[in-house]
Amino acid sequence: MLKALLKSTLILASLALPAYANSDLKKTTVALQKAAFVMVNYSANIADRETLAKGEKVIETAWRDLVKELGVKHAFAKSLAFIRARSVTAAKHKRKIIPAWQDALKQIPGNMPKVRKANLYTEAGNAAAFAGNYRLAEQYFAYARSLAVDVSSDKERAQLYMRLNELKTTGKGMEWRPLRDSLSDLRKVSEHFTLWSVPRLDALLGETEIRVAYQPESPEKRTDLAELKAKIILVQKNLDEKMPAMHLQRLRSVMYVLEDYWDL
Repeated sequence: MLKALLKSTLILASLALPAYANSDLKKTTVALQKAAFVMVNYSANIADRETLAKGEKVIETAWRDLVKELGVKHAFAKSLAFIRARSVTAAKHKRKIIPAWQDALKQIPGNMPKVRKANLYTEAGNAAAFAGNYRLAEQYFAYARSLAVDVSSDKERAQLYMRLNELKTTGKGMEWRPLRDSLSDLRKVSEHFTLWSVPRLDALLGETEIRVAYQPESPEKRTDLAELKAKIILVQKNLDEKMPAMHLQRLRSVMYVLEDYWDL
């Protein structure tokens, strides 16, 4: 339905263009044409990073023209802003990523469902971290986590998984002591789950992956990893045949790293 409506906009704008004598009206019509073209051809390709990356210049031009001629409150601005943010992220234009996502997040209406809003802020957090702005990424993740926990029927589980993903993303930009303290806080949350549960296993695997990647090299690191390995083995034995196949593969990958690089 949206695609049909936008196509109609393109047709009407095209028919109206020759009738306008005023150059400002012509510019407005062209801006609408460009915006409609982007929304028709790129809104269905949100997950297609290659297509979004290739269309970045076209999308950016459409956004700038729309804002210049009709302002950020125009009906097309919301969709166009998020397409633009995703396109500059896909194109890896780090200088443009933060401004684009800031423009997009301003378009979120107050009545948007919290789950949808949390997803958008998580996406923005990932983009901000990729651009190297870890402080802003932490802010976006924290807000997303508060929204998700607020609406989740299993608040502790939601908090655990969102915080895990956040630390994996922002850990690269954190000093070790604050990251270590965050891992300690995360462990306290994970201990609310039984030792033979999948969330407990995910927390242990996640902490191990984070420590392998970001903990400074020291004898203490090897000790910490050895302790985590022992706990992972204990959870594995308790889960036994109940362990999901995807988790088994991930567990093996972590164990290979500990065995090959740390001789554990």
